[in-house]
Amino acid sequence: MPDVLLGGMGGTELVQSLEKILVDAAPAVIGIASAFVSILGVELTKAVIDDAGIEGCRLVAGTDYAITHPEALTLAKDLGWDVRIGKSNHGVFHPKLVVAGAGFRPNGAIRNPTSVYIGSGNLTSGGLRQNVECGIIANGSPYAAESGDAFGTLWRASVPLTRKGLKNYSSVFARINRQRSVSVMRALGVTDNAALVLPPLAKFRRVTPPQRAVVADDFAAYVWAELRSFTGQYAFQVEFPRAAGEVLGRFVRGRLSADNKVDVECEDGQIRQMTSRYYADNSMYRLNIPPSVPNVEWARTNRQGIALVQRGPEGGVPISLRILLPGGEMTEVIGRSAALGTWGKTITRLYGWA
Repeated sequence: MPDVLLGGMGGTELVQSLEKILVDAAPAVIGIASAFVSILGVELTKAVIDDAGIEGCRLVAGTDYAITHPEALTLAKDLGWDVRIGKSNHGVFHPKLVVAGAGFRPNGAIRNPTSVYIGSGNLTSGGLRQNVECGIIANGSPYAAESGDAFGTLWRASVPLTRKGLKNYSSVFARINRQRSVSVMRALGVTDNAALVLPPLAKFRRVTPPQRAVVADDFAAYVWAELRSFTGQYAFQVEFPRAAGEVLGRFVRGRLSADNKVDVECEDGQIRQMTSRYYADNSMYRLNIPPSVPNVEWARTNRQGIALVQRGPEGGVPISLRILLPGGEMTEVIGRSAALGTWGKTITRLYGWA
């Protein structure tokens, strides 16, 4: 008989229940369809697959609303999973289905299915562990037999994940999530990152940066660096560590003069020429900011704030610059990078992009 799961209510987590039935059934393959997929969701599922000795995995992932993480799809491919993108002709791709069995049929269905989960939990940290979710899970029931064909239907209606398709989706994901507030990203479950609820900066500096960024820096529209440390007596020389500096370098590529100067639009509406240069001795990119730029003298005196550099419009000024002082907007910028995993740190500063 199937069991009715009610996760997130102090009982067994969905990931634990999946592991139990799959280890008991010892299937050869597994098929998963999930509306939303996160990095930790893939990592948790990999652990279950490994414990159960499952040899093959197929994943049909939804990309509606730009909640599924591009790097989660990349990770799944790197693990050897066969990944497709779910499609709907009339609405949203929204199933949550896990089916395991003896093998995959030529039409995508699962042969001799042994195990099934049908419910509300996505392949995310929230769906597998934290959220209140409800579903049916079973080994060897009629539900399992019929679910093998159901997965085949979803598989045939989906499209293979290609390099080009992943790049296009990554661009959309980056653009949409730059427009979301940190609180909205938290509510949607866009990230697994515990640092999404941004602690005081002194504490946040002790957090380990993520190994995989959710948004590749190729699609960044802005980059930032903390202003706790700088050089220069006249110009305010802000250093962008290599990962952030490479984003800045792309913004100004082809727009630098022979002496490495670039036009920069500032918060007061003035366009100023600033020097932007890479220093190989410490792998830093440096932007020399004149003292007349708004908030520079405050940041120099107080050693706080961030330098926020945004890519300019096509055909316009290459970059714009704002010095953000501690407060809501600065916290939002850092929090968004924390949520997306697009940040890092050195001994002297935090930095990031989005």
